[in-house]
Amino acid sequence: MDKKEHHIAEEKLSQETKQTAEEPTQTTDTTATEGEETKDASQAESEAAQTERDERFELAKQEAEEWKDKFIRLSAEFDNYRKRTLREKQELVAVASEATLLKLLPVVDDFERALQSNTTDIESMRTGMELIYKLLLRFLQENGVTEIEALDQELNTDYHDAVTQFKVEDASKKGHVVDVLRKGYLLNGRVLRHAQVVIGE
Repeated sequence: MDKKEHHIAEEKLSQETKQTAEEPTQTTDTTATEGEETKDASQAESEAAQTERDERFELAKQEAEEWKDKFIRLSAEFDNYRKRTLREKQELVAVASEATLLKLLPVVDDFERALQSNTTDIESMRTGMELIYKLLLRFLQENGVTEIEALDQELNTDYHDAVTQFKVEDASKKGHVVDVLRKGYLLNGRVLRHAQVVIGE
């Protein structure tokens, strides 16, 4: 081999060695670049997710504020409604009481006329008292007050208050009301006052 060929071979060998030495550097550079790109992509995704969470939080916070405002308004409206209803109920009771008492005044007028009368006729006085009594009963019935049936009825503790017992010979009267000591009354179907009764035993 002459010098020229030897020189060419050395140059070729030198170039191959140089190329081989440069290859790892290129691989390292490529790997580093890919790592940076992956890191940037991951960071971008993390930031996007955080932004989305922040947006959802703000939306939920705004919705909570709206519900809170609605609740406060509704609570205030209900409180006003409750106060208004209570006031109307009190006014209604007052008016109803006034109307009831107004209807009772004619009975008082009749009693006063009877007391001012100078008659000595017992029968006419009795007749006047009966008229006043009937007027009073009519007033009570018009206002929903009715008498509780008690005499000869079987004892019913929902309506009757047994004060005492009395021995009876008739077996059919045992456990039944044989005497009424004080009448009982219902107001619109509810017990206003129990009847005080004597029960047969």
